[in-house]
Amino acid sequence: MSQLAKVTLILTLGYFIMWGAGPILFNDQQTFYYLPLWFWFSIIAAPISLVVVLFILFKKKVL
Repeated sequence: MSQLAKVTLILTLGYFIMWGAGPILFNDQQTFYYLPLWFWFSIIAAPISLVVVLFILFKKKVL
């Protein structure tokens, strides 16, 4: 398996773990700026962290 395929699978798995962990770890009663914490974790933090990790990997020329 090529390096690109391994990195892609790892990043995808990490993204889905973060995306799924939001509703599991936080309930609707915990809010931040009037939105549930699971929303911030799943919808905001997961994609942003994926982009940041990709940027770091491209900068280090891993991909």
